Amino acid sequence: MSTTELERRVVGRKTPTDGRLELTAATADRLEALGLEFTVLALGRTGAGRVESMECTCGRGGNTPGHAHLHRFAVCALFEELTAGAEVRLDLLEEGRALRVEPA
Repeated sequence: MSTTELERRVVGRKTPTDGRLELTAATADRLEALGLEFTVLALGRTGAGRVESMECTCGRGGNTPGHAHLHRFAVCALFEELTAGAEVRLDLLEEGRALRVEPA
């Protein structure tokens, strides 16, 4: 099975509460190409995931504070069991059209 590492990131403090794992724009674009919903493999289990965007005015990403930009997330109930502050690796399993999230 062909696997592509998409990115590595630290699990955000809100992820265990809301099941939303922030993504780079490039990773979000790759996952959106899988369709509205895709398979997520995490914590030894399988779940359903999707990409969501949130308009924000936090000033991150080189934008001037007060100007809107997008934060993008992979959303899956399994992510509520990830540990905030832990580093994870996100892999695209191309034949299975799935996102695998595991410790980095």
